Amino acid sequence: MRAVAKKSSGLLLLAVPAVFAILGALPGDVAQIRIGPLSLLWWWGGVLGPLVAALAALAPASGRDEPGTE
Repeated sequence: MRAVAKKSSGLLLLAVPAVFAILGALPGDVAQIRIGPLSLLWWWGGVLGPLVAALAALAPASGRDEPGTE
């Protein structure tokens, strides 16, 4: 498998745990807001975060620009 060809995919993968930490640190227990039976923090950490990470990692490299080409 090719290395990540674009910085944006790597940054997106790093942003997933960063958003989780930011949600947990927000004042007023914002992360405890319920969406259905689960908290917002659980939705990000258990559903949306892993989904975003998997899509960023598995995105086809054919649509990405090669480094050094403009």
